[in-house]
Parts: sequence; structure tokens; C-alpha cells
Amino acid sequence: MDTLTRIRRLGGAARFSEIGTSRYQLQRLVATGALVLVERGCYALPDAPAAVRLAAQQNGAVSCVSALRHYGVDIAGDSSLVHVSVPRGRGTARRRPTGVRRHHEDVATGSTARIVPFAVAAVRAALCLPYDDAVAALDRVAHGRPASFLRQVIEDVAAVSGTRAQALELDVDGRSRSRIETLARLALRRAGLAVVPGAVVPGVGEVDLLVEGWIIVELDGYAFHSDRRAFRRDRARDRNAARLGFLVLRFAFEDSDPAAVVAAVSEIVRAHGDGGAREPGGTVPPNIRAAVVELRADAVGAGTRVQGWRHLRGRDLQAVRTSVAALAESG
Repeated sequence: MDTLTRIRRLGGAARFSEIGTSRYQLQRLVATGALVLVERGCYALPDAPAAVRLAAQQNGAVSCVSALRHYGVDIAGDSSLVHVSVPRGRGTARRRPTGVRRHHEDVATGSTARIVPFAVAAVRAALCLPYDDAVAALDRVAHGRPASFLRQVIEDVAAVSGTRAQALELDVDGRSRSRIETLARLALRRAGLAVVPGAVVPGVGEVDLLVEGWIIVELDGYAFHSDRRAFRRDRARDRNAARLGFLVLRFAFEDSDPAAVVAAVSEIVRAHGDGGAREPGGTVPPNIRAAVVELRADAVGAGTRVQGWRHLRGRDLQAVRTSVAALAESG
């Protein structure tokens, strides 16, 4: 195996001790531009991602949210801050470049030697991020994956933090498709409301959030449904929902702050009391009518008001209590 192939198989960047060739050969490759000297003893291919280069400098692996982004998961936050896992017991003498956050833990590498496996990255993110951001990240990780995957992630989190694992087990829901949906769901439940993410309404389709069994909350992303055809389709869905007795609240990206969503929904719930849910229109077929009744019952059933944050301790608990107090004031 030639030197460049070896480095590519190592993820695109490697330490001298890993490459298995002479310094003379490496110097020649650097001179021709085939390799980049990142620092003394550390080499990278010209097209190696910056995160991988930084991981090689630390003799570690891209981890946590940085690895999740590498695997295609949309994670909010500063992507220029690279999370790197380095082996436990390694001292801190190695210089830490600006823009690197180290995690001292047993390093397991994935398909490339400089990036941890997907599940390992998910566990690290669940432990590293502020609690609500961790829920949002795991919602994205769990979306479209088998329930067994999330259970294993939670078990691995529990090995480090039992209280956070208990909270995440209740709050994470892979039916949420975006961070704004997750944060709105958490906020609405903390306001005491029953919320179902990704509910499928007969004759309407999947909706972002179904609140108290009769309020449909739609949260449009920044670039969501910008063309005219999609705009008309959304309005047709809204009319169908109204015909079935649902109230639709649609929030633009700029208006989807969780506190604003809670304030708007809470005001409507208070105004209507128990009489907010209307019967489907007279022309609605009996089978659709029956399905709507069943959906509404399920949407206020067990688990729709769950609040996992009550299991938290320390700074996690204090941070969520502060947000809950702010929601109470806004609502």
C-alpha cells in the first residue's frame, strides 16, 4: 500500500507513527504538494477536512456533535468548534489549538480512524450538550432509526449520568423532525399541555405538533415551502383540518420561538376551555370521523404530557427551571 493510500484509509490525516514510511518519503510528498505538513509529525492530504486535521494534531478522533455533522445530522451551534475525543489518561501537555474541545474518554474509531462511530458520537453529544440541545440532537439521531438504537444510546448515557439518561428516555422522541419542533414540544409540555409530535391526521397527513388533541401547530423552517405549489398545498391541508374540527396555528421560522408558541397556544386553550375541540363537519365520512375521535383520545393519553426534565439534577435542573419560569411568565 502506498503512503497516500495509507493516509486516506486513516481518514485523511495521520501521525508519523501510524503511516509506516520514512520521513524522507513524507518530505518529498510535502514538497510536491501531495501532502500537507500540519505540524511536526502530523501529515494530511490536501482535501482532508479541517476537523480531521485537528483530530490528528491531538492524536484523537472527531467526536460528539462534530462527528454527527460529518454523518449528516443537522446539529445547531458553532460548527467551527471541533470536538475531539482523546484517550483517557493522556495528559494535557499536548497543545490544544484554538477551536478544539477535548473529550477524554476511551476512543473507538469508525469507518475512518479519525472519526468515532455514529452511536459513540450520539452518546457523547447527549452528555456534552446543554439538556434541551441534547434532546434536540437525539431527536434527530433517533428519527427514522429503530427504537433499539435509541435504547442502546440511552443505556450508554446511563453508564455516565443516570439522571440525564432517565430524563432523555422520557423526553427524546424521534417523531420530531427539526430542532424548532423539539424545543416547541418541550416548552408546550412544560406549560402543562398534551403534545404529540408527528401526528398523522386522517385526510390531512402528518402534522408537526398536535396539542390537546385539537390544535395543530405547524412550524415552518427557514427555507420551508417557499414555492407557490407547496404554499397552496399547505392551505388546502389547513382547510381539510378545519373541516375535521381542528384549529391550525402556523408559525413562520421567525415566529417559532418556544415562548411565543407557548403564549399563543396557551391563550387559545384558556379562551376555549374544554370546548375548543369541534365535531367534524357533517359531510365527513363516518370512517374518517371515527378515526378523528380515536386520534383525539390518543393525543391526550398517557405520555403526551411527560416531562423528563424532572429527573435532572444540578446545573441541568437549574437551567430547565429557569426556562420553565420564563415560559410561565410569557404564557
